[in-house]
Amino acid sequence: MHILEIAREIKPNTRREKFYQLMNTNIFGNCKLWAFDEASSYFKLKCNDACPDYSLNKFNDWLEKKYEQCSIEMKQDHWLDSGKLMNGREVGKFSDLAVLKRIVQYAPTNLLDGIWLSNILPVGPCSQVEAILFKIRMDEAGNGVFEENHPNLYLRLLDSINEKLPSVFVKDFSTDNRLLDYSFEESIFQMCVGLFPQDFLPELLGMTLFFFFSATPTSLQIAKCLKKRKIESQYYWVHAQIDNIKNGHGFLAKRAIELYLKQIEECNNKQVQIHWRRIWNGYHTWERINLEFEQVLQDKLEIFDKKRIE
Repeated sequence: MHILEIAREIKPNTRREKFYQLMNTNIFGNCKLWAFDEASSYFKLKCNDACPDYSLNKFNDWLEKKYEQCSIEMKQDHWLDSGKLMNGREVGKFSDLAVLKRIVQYAPTNLLDGIWLSNILPVGPCSQVEAILFKIRMDEAGNGVFEENHPNLYLRLLDSINEKLPSVFVKDFSTDNRLLDYSFEESIFQMCVGLFPQDFLPELLGMTLFFFFSATPTSLQIAKCLKKRKIESQYYWVHAQIDNIKNGHGFLAKRAIELYLKQIEECNNKQVQIHWRRIWNGYHTWERINLEFEQVLQDKLEIFDKKRIE
């Protein structure tokens, strides 16, 4: 039987089971078979934004526009406060209870901060690109400081709102009925791709760039939202500072891409555009998954607030 056929045969049927297996690869060794197929499938979906040809100047111009957009967004209220939804409707400020529910729904993602880079650095000599990505990974893990570990910060946030979730490694977490099925999608995506850093390095670079170019404005908006509602907000303030585009993780992601494409150019100039398209695809694939999740949350929380008022 072909390896892809085996992978599809043993592949779990639900997001919750996928999450549980990926969190326990020591038990489910065969999950790597279906995880590679799963990772590949994410990148096969067509991106709506046409990929421009790469040049260093075009890349910098594109990022400058992204930075300008981020600067505008950082001054705006989060949709939980403004009530302005992605579908263009305005529904008014969401309740504090809705805000707390959103915090819980992001647990499968934020309790695994940096997991897409968890296998980025093998034992032995490394490249400059791997070193940069590993630095980001270590920052997400708190650089060995318990109190600065990002998942620990999110756990503290959950504790502060009296939401005690099971360990992410046990089945009770993935089957917890407080969590929506779609709440596991981003973490499944990150884990599947992150298991194969050598196969998906260009995509991982694009994913890293997206995460940190979107994280700065979003983290700042949510930090302000939580502070106004007197909810623990340190996790988001830390991200707003460390992920910034000018000299934080956003800058490091940009630098890693430039170095990677320079290395490709030195080896084979004809391959640069191919690798750039893969980076672009990684960026927009995570963007699509994140926007879909936010849309699900907006729909669910709008219904929740309506029912609560009725």
